[in-house]
Amino acid sequence: MTNARIILWTLIISLILILGFSYYKINKEKHEEIYKVINKKIIDRAKDCVHDDKCGANMTLGELINNGYLDPIVDPDTKEYYNRASTIKIENGNYIFTPSY
Repeated sequence: MTNARIILWTLIISLILILGFSYYKINKEKHEEIYKVINKKIIDRAKDCVHDDKCGANMTLGELINNGYLDPIVDPDTKEYYNRASTIKIENGNYIFTPSY
């Protein structure tokens, strides 16, 4: 094997590694942003429901859907609907969404 081939293969492998890691990082950040948007939407609707006195401190996703605050939500990774038994809790003024499938 000549030096030129060794250098060429080294460059090809390096390029593949760089592109692979870049794709992974971008895809991971994209999924994190999607989940932030979904969680923010659910929490905003939960705040509206509590503000209108239709929900309590511990509510379920089903309550929000039944009261008309939210439509059923699909998980972007699994493509399954969140279970209506998923909970939204208020702890120290913070809303915490715990999904279940």
